[in-house]
Amino acid sequence: MFPAGKNVSFIQRIIYYWSFNLATRYQLDGLSPWFKKFKLKIADKLIYSKWRAKIGGNFDIVVSGGSAIQSHTASFFSAIGVPVFEGYGLSETSPVIAVSQHGTHGRKFGTVGLPLRGVEVKLAERDEIIYRGHDVMLGYYKDPELTAQVIDADGWLHTGDTGKFTPEGQLIITGRLKSIFKTSFGKYVNPQALESKFTESPLIENMIVVGENKKFAAALISPDFLYLKSWCAKHKIQFTTNTEMTEHPEVIKRYQKEIKKYNEFFGDSEQIKRYQLVTDEWTQPGGFLAPTLKIKRNVIEAHYAV
Repeated sequence: MFPAGKNVSFIQRIIYYWSFNLATRYQLDGLSPWFKKFKLKIADKLIYSKWRAKIGGNFDIVVSGGSAIQSHTASFFSAIGVPVFEGYGLSETSPVIAVSQHGTHGRKFGTVGLPLRGVEVKLAERDEIIYRGHDVMLGYYKDPELTAQVIDADGWLHTGDTGKFTPEGQLIITGRLKSIFKTSFGKYVNPQALESKFTESPLIENMIVVGENKKFAAALISPDFLYLKSWCAKHKIQFTTNTEMTEHPEVIKRYQKEIKKYNEFFGDSEQIKRYQLVTDEWTQPGGFLAPTLKIKRNVIEAHYAV
Protein backbone atom coordinates (compact mmCIF):
# COMPACT_ATOMS: atom_id res chain seq x y z
CA MET A 1 0.00 0.00 0.00
CA PHE A 2 2.83 2.35 0.95
CA PRO A 3 5.92 0.82 -0.70
CA ALA A 4 9.25 1.39 0.96
CA GLY A 5 10.94 1.72 -2.40
CA LYS A 6 14.05 0.07 -3.78
CA ASN A 7 16.29 3.13 -3.74
CA VAL A 8 16.25 3.91 -0.04
CA SER A 9 19.01 3.20 2.45
CA PHE A 10 19.08 0.23 4.78
CA ILE A 11 18.33 2.47 7.77
CA GLN A 12 15.36 4.07 6.00
CA ARG A 13 14.01 0.63 5.13
CA ILE A 14 14.33 -0.50 8.77
CA ILE A 15 12.47 2.62 9.98
CA TYR A 16 9.77 2.04 7.37
CA TYR A 17 9.06 -1.55 8.41
CA TRP A 18 9.27 -0.67 12.10
CA SER A 19 6.66 2.06 11.59
CA PHE A 20 4.46 -0.19 9.47
CA ASN A 21 4.46 -3.04 12.02
CA LEU A 22 3.85 -0.60 14.86
CA ALA A 23 0.73 0.72 13.10
CA THR A 24 -0.79 -2.74 12.66
CA ARG A 25 -0.55 -3.32 16.43
CA TYR A 26 -2.05 0.03 17.38
CA GLN A 27 -4.87 0.25 19.90
CA LEU A 28 -7.14 3.19 20.63
CA ASP A 29 -6.21 5.93 23.10
CA GLY A 30 -6.46 4.77 26.67
CA LEU A 31 -5.54 1.19 25.78
CA SER A 32 -1.85 1.66 24.93
CA PRO A 33 0.99 2.13 27.43
CA TRP A 34 2.67 5.52 27.36
CA PHE A 35 5.84 4.20 25.70
CA LYS A 36 3.78 2.88 22.78
CA LYS A 37 2.27 6.33 22.34
CA PHE A 38 5.79 7.77 22.42
CA LYS A 39 6.82 5.34 19.67
CA LEU A 40 3.79 6.40 17.63
CA LYS A 41 4.83 10.05 17.90
CA ILE A 42 8.28 9.18 16.56
CA ALA A 43 6.80 7.09 13.74
CA ASP A 44 4.37 9.88 12.91
CA LYS A 45 7.17 12.38 12.62
CA LEU A 46 9.31 10.14 10.43
CA ILE A 47 6.78 8.17 8.36
CA TYR A 48 3.04 8.59 9.02
CA SER A 49 2.91 12.31 8.29
CA LYS A 50 4.35 11.59 4.83
CA TRP A 51 1.75 8.87 4.20
CA ARG A 52 -1.07 11.24 5.19
CA ALA A 53 0.25 13.88 2.85
CA LYS A 54 0.20 11.38 -0.01
CA ILE A 55 -3.51 10.60 0.51
CA GLY A 56 -4.78 14.12 1.05
CA GLY A 57 -3.45 15.57 4.26
CA ASN A 58 -5.84 16.37 7.08
CA PHE A 59 -8.51 13.92 8.21
CA ASP A 60 -11.19 14.11 10.88
CA ILE A 61 -12.78 10.69 10.39
CA VAL A 62 -13.17 8.10 7.64
CA VAL A 63 -16.45 6.19 7.73
CA SER A 64 -16.46 2.52 6.76
CA GLY A 65 -19.66 0.66 5.89
CA GLY A 66 -21.13 -1.88 3.50
CA SER A 67 -18.67 -4.58 4.48
CA ALA A 68 -16.65 -5.45 7.56
CA ILE A 69 -13.18 -3.94 7.75
CA GLN A 70 -10.43 -6.06 9.24
CA SER A 71 -9.37 -4.96 12.70
CA HIS A 72 -5.71 -4.61 11.78
CA THR A 73 -6.63 -2.45 8.77
CA ALA A 74 -8.69 -0.10 10.94
CA SER A 75 -5.85 -0.16 13.45
CA PHE A 76 -3.30 0.70 10.78
CA PHE A 77 -5.16 3.69 9.36
CA SER A 78 -6.11 5.01 12.79
CA ALA A 79 -2.47 4.81 13.87
CA ILE A 80 -1.28 6.92 10.94
CA GLY A 81 -3.85 9.63 11.66
CA VAL A 82 -6.74 8.51 9.45
CA PRO A 83 -9.26 7.42 12.12
CA VAL A 84 -11.72 4.81 10.87
CA PHE A 85 -15.29 4.82 12.23
CA GLU A 86 -17.37 1.76 11.32
CA GLY A 87 -21.13 1.75 10.92
CA TYR A 88 -23.88 -0.77 10.27
CA GLY A 89 -27.43 -0.64 9.01
CA LEU A 90 -29.88 -1.54 6.29
CA SER A 91 -31.86 0.42 3.72
CA GLU A 92 -34.90 -0.79 5.67
CA THR A 93 -33.64 1.04 8.79
CA SER A 94 -33.06 4.40 7.09
CA PRO A 95 -30.20 3.23 7.07
CA VAL A 96 -28.18 3.22 10.34
CA ILE A 97 -28.51 0.80 13.26
CA ALA A 98 -25.18 1.32 15.00
CA VAL A 99 -22.14 3.48 14.38
CA SER A 100 -18.78 4.22 15.97
CA GLN A 101 -18.66 7.58 17.70
CA HIS A 102 -16.58 9.82 19.91
CA GLY A 103 -16.94 9.35 23.64
CA THR A 104 -16.66 6.57 26.18
CA HIS A 105 -16.90 3.09 24.59
CA GLY A 106 -18.01 4.73 21.35
CA ARG A 107 -15.38 3.11 19.20
CA LYS A 108 -13.52 -0.19 19.22
CA PHE A 109 -11.76 -2.03 16.42
CA GLY A 110 -13.75 -5.04 15.24
CA THR A 111 -17.12 -3.54 16.22
CA VAL A 112 -19.61 -1.23 14.48
CA GLY A 113 -19.95 0.87 17.60
CA LEU A 114 -22.97 1.53 19.76
CA PRO A 115 -26.62 1.28 18.63
CA LEU A 116 -28.31 4.61 18.02
CA ARG A 117 -30.16 6.26 20.88
CA GLY A 118 -33.90 5.84 21.00
CA VAL A 119 -34.00 2.49 19.20
CA GLU A 120 -33.93 -1.16 20.29
CA VAL A 121 -31.43 -3.77 19.15
CA LYS A 122 -31.26 -7.31 20.50
CA LEU A 123 -30.31 -10.83 19.53
CA ALA A 124 -32.98 -13.37 18.67
CA GLU A 125 -32.79 -17.08 17.90
CA ARG A 126 -29.37 -18.20 16.62
CA ASP A 127 -28.02 -14.74 17.48
CA GLU A 128 -29.91 -12.96 14.69
CA ILE A 129 -29.82 -9.18 15.05
CA ILE A 130 -33.35 -7.76 15.26
CA TYR A 131 -34.19 -4.08 15.37
CA ARG A 132 -37.13 -1.90 16.37
CA GLY A 133 -37.42 1.87 16.12
CA HIS A 134 -39.03 4.90 14.53
CA ASP A 135 -36.78 4.63 11.45
CA VAL A 136 -37.89 1.13 10.37
CA MET A 137 -39.58 1.16 6.97
CA LEU A 138 -43.36 0.87 6.70
CA GLY A 139 -42.95 -2.09 4.35
CA TYR A 140 -41.97 -3.20 0.89
CA TYR A 141 -43.96 -1.47 -1.85
CA LYS A 142 -47.12 -3.44 -2.63
CA ASP A 143 -45.68 -6.60 -1.11
CA PRO A 144 -47.30 -7.28 2.28
CA GLU A 145 -46.24 -10.94 2.27
CA LEU A 146 -42.56 -10.12 1.94
CA THR A 147 -42.95 -7.38 4.55
CA ALA A 148 -44.44 -9.88 7.00
CA GLN A 149 -41.45 -12.16 6.50
CA VAL A 150 -39.09 -9.38 7.62
CA ILE A 151 -41.09 -7.42 10.22
CA ASP A 152 -42.85 -9.52 12.85
CA ALA A 153 -46.12 -8.77 14.67
CA ASP A 154 -44.27 -6.92 17.45
CA GLY A 155 -42.55 -4.57 15.04
CA TRP A 156 -39.11 -6.19 15.14
CA LEU A 157 -37.24 -6.10 11.86
CA HIS A 158 -35.24 -9.29 11.32
CA THR A 159 -31.97 -8.33 9.64
CA GLY A 160 -30.75 -11.81 8.70
CA ASP A 161 -27.38 -10.85 10.17
CA THR A 162 -25.90 -12.52 13.24
CA GLY A 163 -24.02 -10.70 15.95
CA LYS A 164 -23.02 -10.27 19.55
CA PHE A 165 -22.37 -7.44 21.99
CA THR A 166 -19.19 -6.54 23.83
CA PRO A 167 -19.46 -5.98 27.61
CA GLU A 168 -19.43 -2.24 26.84
CA GLY A 169 -22.39 -2.54 24.47
CA GLN A 170 -20.67 -2.27 21.10
CA LEU A 171 -22.20 -4.42 18.38
CA ILE A 172 -20.13 -6.99 16.52
CA ILE A 173 -21.43 -8.41 13.23
CA THR A 174 -20.55 -12.10 13.05
CA GLY A 175 -22.14 -13.16 9.76
CA ARG A 176 -25.33 -14.05 7.93
CA LEU A 177 -27.86 -16.64 9.03
CA LYS A 178 -27.94 -18.15 5.55
CA SER A 179 -24.15 -18.64 5.61
CA ILE A 180 -24.20 -20.92 8.66
CA PHE A 181 -23.58 -24.53 7.71
CA LYS A 182 -23.76 -27.89 9.46
CA THR A 183 -20.99 -30.48 9.54
CA SER A 184 -21.59 -34.19 9.00
CA PHE A 185 -21.62 -34.53 12.80
CA GLY A 186 -24.58 -32.15 13.04
CA LYS A 187 -22.60 -29.22 14.47
CA TYR A 188 -23.38 -25.68 13.29
CA VAL A 189 -20.49 -23.51 12.09
CA ASN A 190 -20.73 -19.78 11.45
CA PRO A 191 -18.05 -19.26 8.78
CA GLN A 192 -18.17 -15.48 8.88
CA ALA A 193 -17.57 -15.44 12.63
CA LEU A 194 -14.42 -17.47 12.06
CA GLU A 195 -13.36 -15.35 9.10
CA SER A 196 -13.90 -12.13 11.00
CA LYS A 197 -11.80 -13.30 13.93
CA PHE A 198 -8.98 -14.86 11.92
CA THR A 199 -8.60 -11.80 9.68
CA GLU A 200 -7.74 -9.78 12.76
CA SER A 201 -4.32 -11.34 12.19
CA PRO A 202 -2.02 -9.03 10.20
CA LEU A 203 -0.85 -12.14 8.36
CA ILE A 204 -4.29 -12.87 6.88
CA GLU A 205 -5.84 -10.56 4.29
CA ASN A 206 -8.87 -12.72 3.50
CA MET A 207 -10.15 -16.24 4.05
CA ILE A 208 -13.21 -18.37 3.48
CA VAL A 209 -14.33 -21.22 5.70
CA VAL A 210 -15.91 -24.30 4.15
CA GLY A 211 -17.09 -27.64 5.45
CA GLU A 212 -20.81 -28.13 4.89
CA ASN A 213 -21.63 -31.82 5.40
CA LYS A 214 -17.94 -32.50 6.00
CA LYS A 215 -16.31 -33.81 9.18
CA PHE A 216 -14.73 -30.47 10.09
CA ALA A 217 -14.27 -26.86 9.05
CA ALA A 218 -11.44 -25.99 6.67
CA ALA A 219 -10.21 -22.73 5.20
CA LEU A 220 -8.64 -21.12 2.17
CA ILE A 221 -6.37 -18.28 3.28
CA SER A 222 -5.16 -15.38 1.18
CA PRO A 223 -2.17 -13.92 3.06
CA ASP A 224 -1.59 -10.22 3.54
CA PHE A 225 1.43 -10.28 1.26
CA LEU A 226 2.54 -6.76 2.11
CA TYR A 227 2.80 -7.64 5.79
CA LEU A 228 4.20 -11.10 5.04
CA LYS A 229 6.97 -9.61 2.92
CA SER A 230 7.95 -7.31 5.76
CA TRP A 231 7.91 -10.28 8.15
CA CYS A 232 10.15 -12.26 5.79
CA ALA A 233 12.54 -9.33 5.47
CA LYS A 234 12.73 -9.03 9.25
CA HIS A 235 13.52 -12.76 9.58
CA LYS A 236 15.93 -12.76 6.62
CA ILE A 237 13.81 -15.17 4.56
CA GLN A 238 14.72 -15.10 0.88
CA PHE A 239 12.06 -15.52 -1.83
CA THR A 240 11.31 -14.48 -5.41
CA THR A 241 7.59 -15.29 -5.77
CA ASN A 242 4.49 -15.52 -3.59
CA THR A 243 4.50 -19.28 -4.07
CA GLU A 244 8.09 -19.59 -2.90
CA MET A 245 7.30 -17.41 0.08
CA THR A 246 4.20 -19.34 1.21
CA GLU A 247 5.99 -22.66 0.82
CA HIS A 248 8.97 -21.65 2.97
CA PRO A 249 9.15 -23.84 6.10
CA GLU A 250 9.43 -20.85 8.44
CA VAL A 251 6.39 -19.18 6.88
CA ILE A 252 4.39 -22.41 7.14
CA LYS A 253 5.44 -22.74 10.78
CA ARG A 254 4.39 -19.13 11.44
CA TYR A 255 0.92 -19.68 9.97
CA GLN A 256 0.48 -22.88 11.95
CA LYS A 257 1.12 -20.85 15.09
CA GLU A 258 -1.36 -18.20 13.98
CA ILE A 259 -4.10 -20.73 13.20
CA LYS A 260 -3.61 -22.35 16.60
CA LYS A 261 -3.83 -18.95 18.29
CA TYR A 262 -7.15 -17.97 16.73
CA ASN A 263 -8.67 -21.45 16.99
CA GLU A 264 -8.62 -21.01 20.75
CA PHE A 265 -11.47 -18.50 20.46
CA PHE A 266 -13.81 -21.24 19.21
CA GLY A 267 -15.18 -24.59 20.31
CA ASP A 268 -13.61 -27.79 19.03
CA SER A 269 -16.37 -28.42 16.46
CA GLU A 270 -15.89 -24.94 14.96
CA GLN A 271 -12.11 -24.85 14.79
CA ILE A 272 -10.15 -24.87 11.54
CA LYS A 273 -8.66 -28.34 11.21
CA ARG A 274 -7.12 -27.92 7.77
CA TYR A 275 -6.20 -24.90 5.70
CA GLN A 276 -4.45 -23.94 2.49
CA LEU A 277 -2.49 -20.76 1.79
CA VAL A 278 -3.23 -19.45 -1.70
CA THR A 279 -0.91 -17.29 -3.73
CA ASP A 280 -3.65 -15.19 -5.34
CA GLU A 281 -4.51 -11.80 -3.91
CA TRP A 282 -8.30 -11.62 -3.82
CA THR A 283 -9.24 -8.32 -5.43
CA GLN A 284 -12.25 -6.74 -7.13
CA PRO A 285 -10.53 -6.52 -10.56
CA GLY A 286 -9.63 -10.19 -10.20
CA GLY A 287 -13.31 -11.03 -9.73
CA PHE A 288 -12.92 -12.39 -6.21
CA LEU A 289 -14.51 -9.41 -4.42
CA ALA A 290 -17.76 -7.53 -4.98
CA PRO A 291 -17.74 -3.72 -5.42
CA THR A 292 -18.40 -3.48 -1.65
CA LEU A 293 -15.27 -5.67 -1.14
CA LYS A 294 -17.33 -8.60 0.13
CA ILE A 295 -15.92 -12.00 -0.76
CA LYS A 296 -17.63 -13.80 -3.64
CA ARG A 297 -17.81 -17.22 -2.02
CA ASN A 298 -19.16 -19.05 -5.05
CA VAL A 299 -16.45 -17.61 -7.29
CA ILE A 300 -13.66 -18.53 -4.89
CA GLU A 301 -15.02 -22.01 -4.21
CA ALA A 302 -15.34 -22.66 -7.94
CA HIS A 303 -11.86 -21.24 -8.67
CA TYR A 304 -10.21 -23.54 -6.15
CA ALA A 305 -12.73 -26.37 -6.65
CA VAL A 306 -13.35 -26.82 -2.91
